[in-house]
Amino acid sequence: MHGIFVNNKWCDNKEEVKIKVREFFEERFSRNDTCQVRLDKVEFNSISEADNEMLIGDFSEEEVRAAIWGCDSSKSPDLDGFNFGFIKSCWDILKKDVVSAVKDFAGYGSWQRGSNASFLCLIPKLENPQQLGEFRPISLVGCLYKIISKALSLRLKMVIGKIIDARQLTFLEGKGLLDSVLVANEVLEEYKRKRKSCVFFKVNYEKAYESVNWDFIFYMLRRLGFCKRWIRWIKGCLESASVSVLVNGSPTKEFFPRKGLRQGDPLAPFLFLIVTEGLAWVARVAKEKKVD
Repeated sequence: MHGIFVNNKWCDNKEEVKIKVREFFEERFSRNDTCQVRLDKVEFNSISEADNEMLIGDFSEEEVRAAIWGCDSSKSPDLDGFNFGFIKSCWDILKKDVVSAVKDFAGYGSWQRGSNASFLCLIPKLENPQQLGEFRPISLVGCLYKIISKALSLRLKMVIGKIIDARQLTFLEGKGLLDSVLVANEVLEEYKRKRKSCVFFKVNYEKAYESVNWDFIFYMLRRLGFCKRWIRWIKGCLESASVSVLVNGSPTKEFFPRKGLRQGDPLAPFLFLIVTEGLAWVARVAKEKKVD
């Protein structure tokens, strides 16, 4: 990135570009105000007490190992230069310390400063990007955070199908995005064949992950029956994050996001599902009450 348009002005000074890039993404991930959306009159599905006990149960060595082996060995290394390939190769030596770190997080529900730091890598959405909005921000999170986040996501994956609408076809086991394409195609074809009138519309979530309000995540977790300890773990993962943007391989000064989900975090897809479940239930209630 040798230069970029910022506020319709071309900037090509290296240090100035780094400052402008940091300011752009710091503003994007800053919380504008407290989320006022509340769906208290909507009846959501709820997980059971047994599900909550499973979610907050003790982490075993086998569970931690499964989380590690579920991560690609060749992914970008941690800040110390070690990647998952190294951890897997030296598992017999490292396992005691890694499992201990996971259990420490489970006990305190928080991270020490700097242990949840990540780099934001900017991937161009098109061939010759000129604006910062034309880049997709992908987070390169550290191995230790990713191990814990992966372990949490594997547990969440076991119960999320009980609370998410059956018509949701992404990020759920046994379902895929292609299924929704096939369903939409079949429905449209049937309406054409029967010569019926209908309205089809496609909604695109602009900057979907970056726009997620953390307060609403915690609210939805409570409404869906998750216990206080699990919510404290999720808060610990989100609120302890710090980010530095990589500009031509050089990191900017770090900042602390106050909203959004990091693309690259194993928990992000499932938390996004929980957020969108609020919208799904609002639409369902409106349909049942025939609200225009």
